[in-house]
Amino acid sequence: MESNVAGDICYAQPGTLPERLAIANDLVRRTGFPIPVFVDGMDNAAEKRYAAWPSRLYVVDEQGRVVFRGNTGPLGFGADEAETWLRTRFGD
Repeated sequence: MESNVAGDICYAQPGTLPERLAIANDLVRRTGFPIPVFVDGMDNAAEKRYAAWPSRLYVVDEQGRVVFRGNTGPLGFGADEAETWLRTRFGD
């Protein structure tokens, strides 16, 4: 995406878990993301279990239950709906 290129947020496909973690840490650093971020292992177990490809947004509650599942992204990602759920649950 042009916006990714303009924002200098393009990465080579990670080949190791430390590379995936570095990308996730960069996301958190750049955005100030205030909630935990899950990084799938190199076996892609979460992607396979939750059909997260190419991208899908999930909210998992404190008991480990999926309480929100967005459509596949990027167009059906559901970030607004997830944000509404999070604001209702945790406030601003």
